[in-house]
Amino acid sequence: MNIAIIRGGTGSEREVSLQTSSAFEVALKSLKLSYLLFEADEYLTENLVKYKPDIALLAVHGKCGEDGVLQGVLEYLKMPYTGSGVLQSALCMDKALTKVCLSSKNIKSPKHIIIKSILDIHEAFTAFPCIVKPTSEGSSMGVTLVYDYPELVEAVKQALIFNDSVMLEEYIRGVECTVPIVNGKALTPIEIVPVTGIYDYKCKYTKGMTDYHIPPRIDVETMNEIKRTAELAFTFLDLNYYSRVDFIISEEGMPYFIEVNTLPGCTKLSLLPMAAKFDDIAFTDLVKGIVQSAKLHN
Repeated sequence: MNIAIIRGGTGSEREVSLQTSSAFEVALKSLKLSYLLFEADEYLTENLVKYKPDIALLAVHGKCGEDGVLQGVLEYLKMPYTGSGVLQSALCMDKALTKVCLSSKNIKSPKHIIIKSILDIHEAFTAFPCIVKPTSEGSSMGVTLVYDYPELVEAVKQALIFNDSVMLEEYIRGVECTVPIVNGKALTPIEIVPVTGIYDYKCKYTKGMTDYHIPPRIDVETMNEIKRTAELAFTFLDLNYYSRVDFIISEEGMPYFIEVNTLPGCTKLSLLPMAAKFDDIAFTDLVKGIVQSAKLHN
């Protein structure tokens, strides 16, 4: 089997992608599996056609990698790939649409509104503090916690750099947890505690900027509930093999769904490998399962 590790891309998560790719390389070498590296650039299709790998192992994140664009290219080339399909990837990249879909299964999420420009903001907006985030972006790029109107305006300007629509989301004070999913089953959740501020890009990928607790410091009933909800979301959204589902547990003990990651990072600081290790799943076995799950969806 010849495996194409597709990595990089031109999006804001390129550096994270390269770290995931490096981790995949180490695992494939350990598994004695043959692979080639492919950049997710304008020559990707030409190179895939030329070298004809058997499957694509996706080490890409964010736009043009995790949002259905790359998946569509691979479907067209009839090349099996890891992760979820075109529709599922596109849907889950749009945070607002994902929340709307999951509300039909009574999965609760913070209230939100979508705006398209600075002109959509007005002085009557008083729901502070709130979270400002690009509607379709990963790795917490462009995410800001704001406390007043001037901060809101600046945060929206920054978020619009990443996306043409912005979500203003109710801020839920509480415990942030993520539930990694492997082979459709929830692993042990992880509690995320940023040293300062919120769990933004800097906190995610800077060693020492975030403390992690596994299992999380929540009661067993709530932990089981977010695991059940994560599995429900995974199944309802028809995702493939692995993902990560994020929650906030309010101070009143109510879990709120935040978002789904269809291609979770596998860097040294990533949460999926952390949970897998805690649950006695070796990283090489995790990667082996991901490779074996590669398929076409259409």
